[in-house]
Amino acid sequence: GVAFSSVGTLSPLVPFTGSLNGDNHTISNLNVTSQGLFGYTSGASISNTTIQSGSVTGNGNQGSFIGYSVNSALSNVHSSMTIAIADPSSAAYLGGLVGGSTGVTTIDGSSYSGTMAGGAYVGGLVGYMGNISTPTADVLSNSFFDGTLNQNGVFAGGAVGILYSGTVSNVYSAGTIN
Repeated sequence: GVAFSSVGTLSPLVPFTGSLNGDNHTISNLNVTSQGLFGYTSGASISNTTIQSGSVTGNGNQGSFIGYSVNSALSNVHSSMTIAIADPSSAAYLGGLVGGSTGVTTIDGSSYSGTMAGGAYVGGLVGYMGNISTPTADVLSNSFFDGTLNQNGVFAGGAVGILYSGTVSNVYSAGTIN
């Protein structure tokens, strides 16, 4: 596979603010050595892309597409990557697509069918969504989880690990949670 470091980082705070329209292409054998294809996004747009195989290896704030998302939009994105964790008992904020989202992040018409393991705040699509102190308008819609989630902590869910604020509609989980 291809070794890749995330575009946009949480430390230092350097968000990806652009757009990626994959034109319905598929990425295969992508091995990300940090948080996801994008580590940190702010105001970004990601659409029409499938990640067929590979892995994201790190220890928190991880998702196939985005580790940590603020005010970003994902549409028609799909992944079957493996979310690999260095220490599953302590890793937090893991999602099949997005590790954590806040602001007005929207995810629509998307899916995750891979395998992941983690500690707290682990979700089939999003690890944590919203903000506990200031309600946000995050939206997860028309999407599904059909993978395997191996959880070793608190707050795990087929769609969202923990929902602080936002809206989830027309979303389902047919995956396995251990």
